[in-house]
Order: sequence, then structure tokens, then C-alpha cells
Amino acid sequence: YVAVDQRDVATTQARIATARQLAATSEAMLGTHLDLAQLLAVEAYRMDQDPQTRSALLQAVTASPALVRYVPVSGQVSAIAGSADGKVVVAGTDSGLVMRWEVAGGAGTKVAQLQGHIASISISAAGSVIAATDGRRAIVWTHAEGAQPVRIPLAKKPQAMAVSPSGRFIALLASTGDSAASGSVTMLDRQTGRTEQASTALVPPSALLMPSDTELLIASADGRWERRSATGLVSNVESTRSPMGVHGFAATASPNGAFFSFTNGGSTIPVWSTTKPASTSGTPDLVALSHGSDPQTIAVSRDGRRVAVADAGTIYISETGARTPGQAAQLTLSGNGSINPNGLTFLGDDNHLLSASGASLTLWDLNQLPRTNRQTRMN
Repeated sequence: YVAVDQRDVATTQARIATARQLAATSEAMLGTHLDLAQLLAVEAYRMDQDPQTRSALLQAVTASPALVRYVPVSGQVSAIAGSADGKVVVAGTDSGLVMRWEVAGGAGTKVAQLQGHIASISISAAGSVIAATDGRRAIVWTHAEGAQPVRIPLAKKPQAMAVSPSGRFIALLASTGDSAASGSVTMLDRQTGRTEQASTALVPPSALLMPSDTELLIASADGRWERRSATGLVSNVESTRSPMGVHGFAATASPNGAFFSFTNGGSTIPVWSTTKPASTSGTPDLVALSHGSDPQTIAVSRDGRRVAVADAGTIYISETGARTPGQAAQLTLSGNGSINPNGLTFLGDDNHLLSASGASLTLWDLNQLPRTNRQTRMN
């Protein structure tokens, strides 16, 4: 009887100790692995329902209320994109896999398997056409035809691809691989089968986007940009003066190509409209708050109203202003590990985001209620 009693006491003490260890581990992982933190908190509460495990459970379920869900990917994510309607997301991996998901839920669909690191991926407004390249080959995917190869100009190395909102036009930016040489942009009309090609000096690119079926935006990594017509590839806007300076990095453009931005490690993020050349004074059109001196990547919303900065796994979102950042408080989105390079973009509007951390995607909704809250209609 005494032995059984001692065994039961020892088992209870071990269970309590394990539950408290799980609770402590859950609290430590809230900022970096919220998915695991929630699972550990649930298990700790099931093992022993005391104030410490209850506290861990409540902290886990109320942390980062804007986080919608995680989407696992089969490999390190190297490129992401989202449809303009916010209903479809696509991702490419270091192993050449291209995947597509419906934001509403469900399992992902394998679009294509290329041979190397996916360097660029793009999607039409409704998510029905996808283009991707691994730096050697390029493909275009549709529901009807699946993945089809894209012809690459002779002796050229593909660097970026873009799909027009309707999916009719596909743009391919390529270089010769020689840093002193200029690149070329090729436009494919999927409706007529016609292709056009023109040279460009904006290589390597920081962005290649089609704001509409009539215009193409090319932005270089050194801060220059130009807009060209989809037919004829005639230059409409050319900004040859870079506002970045020698310390600028993380150059990016909004998903619709309307705005260009970068960081120099300062306290603010400058934003320029791409509908005109950069001002000779160097004054940006909009300004947002930054965070830290070495952010991993940044993103600008389609309307230029918000800028997201990823620093050490946390995403900071601030509103832009004409001369100074917007007055609204900076939003903080936590729960991930380090954000991948080029692994952050606004999805559909300025309230939804898509980020990539390691081998997973994260969907964010800034208007989402906390997970413990409920909303009901009133007359």
C-alpha cells in the first residue's frame, strides 16, 4: 500500500512538473513559433489545470490576433505572390517546386517542378494564370493547359517574370549573365501568340510587374525604374536617377507596381510613386516608420497607404504620410521565426498580408477579431 501510494505521488509530481515545463516552453515560443506554442499550451493544460498552465493557454490563444493560419510548404520558400483579389497565393521553393493555394482553405496544388531555386513567381488578378522561373527555365500554368514551357531568348538567363491582371500577357526579364551587359524584356501575348522584345539596362531587377494589361513596370536593384507599354514595349515613364544612394537595400515595389521603396537602415522608409520619375531633390512622395537598422525585407500596399517591415521575425506595419509617417500607432505582428528574403507582400488590399518563414507561409488579416472573441449582429 505504501509503495503504491509513493508511486502515485511520484507520478503526480512528474505530471505537474512536465505540465509546467510545457507551459514555460509555450510562453517562450509565443514570438517565434506561435503554432507550436499553442499546441504545447493545450497539452500543458490537459495534463494539469493549474493557474500556470491556464495562464499559458490564455497567452497562446490571445497572442498575435491578426494571424489567420500557417500553410506548410515542402521546402524552403524562395518566392511568393498573391492574386489581386486576395483569394489565391502561390509560392516557389529552393528545390524548384511551385505550389498554389486557395486562401479560403484546402490543400495546396502542385503547379510545376523546375530544377532549381525559384527566383521569381507571378500570378494573374484572379489566380488563374501563374508564371515562374528558376533562372534557367520558365513556365506558365493555367487550369486548362497545366504547366507549359516559355521560350527564352538565345543566350539569355531569365531573372524575373510577370503576369498581366487578365493573364493574357506574360513578361520575361532576362540577362546575359554578364554584369556589364544589359538585359532584355520579352512580352508574350497568349491570345495571339505574338512575342516582342526590347533591351533594358535595369538588371538585376528588384521588381517586374504588370499594373495593367497595357503597361509593364521594371525596377532595378539600384533604385531606377521604368514603365513600358505592353504592346511595342515603348517607354512611357523613365526614372534614370536612383534615390537609393550607396546605403540603400531591400528595394521593392507594391504588388500593382504603383509604388517603389527601399530602406537605408534609418528611422523612416521612403516611398516613391512610379507613375513619374524620382524627384531630383530626393524627396519621396510618402514616408513610413521603419524598425531596426537591418530589416530582412519590406513591402508596400497597393494604395501606398501602409508599409510592412520584417525585422528578426516580427512584422511592423505603419501608415504613410506626405512629409512624416502617419499618426496611427505601428502595428506589430509576431509569431514567426525569421522572415525569408523577399518573403513579405500585401495580399489583395492593405489589410491582408502574406509572409514566408522557412518552409511555411503565414496569412495575416489586420481586421480579424482575436481568436477568443465573437461578433454578432444587432438590430
